[in-house]
Amino acid sequence: MVKTVKQFTKSNVMAFAKDLEAAMQEVAAKYGVELSTGNVKFQESEFTTPLTVKLLGENGETQLTKSLLQLMDIMGIQQNGTRGRRIVGYNGRKKQAWIFTVEGREGKFVCTDAEAKIHFKKA
Repeated sequence: MVKTVKQFTKSNVMAFAKDLEAAMQEVAAKYGVELSTGNVKFQESEFTTPLTVKLLGENGETQLTKSLLQLMDIMGIQQNGTRGRRIVGYNGRKKQAWIFTVEGREGKFVCTDAEAKIHFKKA
């Protein structure tokens, strides 16, 4: 039975996004990439969500993860730091310093390479 949506509400948008995520995983497996969506914004007649497609390396890790691990090794820092914090990404396009994306109990935030050397120093 086909379900027809007359207008978007929080509950049917969440259900739709969940089904969309499952369908995207099939496509991701077919092409050997990682697909993810961002925050969903909706009105009565439409909803939008950003779509991110990442290339995967030989071990199933994203190119960002591979580059991040190499950079952390060069800098002498580790992925898990103090107070439950973990480096999850970086922006290498900043001219003055590397900017790392960190997740922790406080949420997601950024830190500079100098701060990363303090909080994520290899033991």
